[in-house]
Amino acid sequence: MVGLYWNIGTRIRQDILQEKQAGYGEQIVDSLSTQLSAEYDRGFGRRSLFRMIHFAKSFPDERIVSALSTQFESASSPPDPALEFLENVEAKIETEFGEELPGGQGG
Repeated sequence: MVGLYWNIGTRIRQDILQEKQAGYGEQIVDSLSTQLSAEYDRGFGRRSLFRMIHFAKSFPDERIVSALSTQFESASSPPDPALEFLENVEAKIETEFGEELPGGQGG
């Protein structure tokens, strides 16, 4: 889950917010939270998404996150469901917000 949260935070930060955090970012995160919560139920509240973004900003090096993930997650947990989930979220982000990025550029 550590890696999943980091990946979601990184995608939102880099691809949607493009490193910006002013009012534009808050509006986008609010809208993204509403849509992801509707589709995936729990875990994508506004506060959770901002925590994911903050986590990704605090630990920009994926190697550190990977080491953390290894320590926190059991070796018996299969990674495939998490990766599939992340891909679904990424596709949803690109589909729903690709046209709304600054400059009209899609994700």
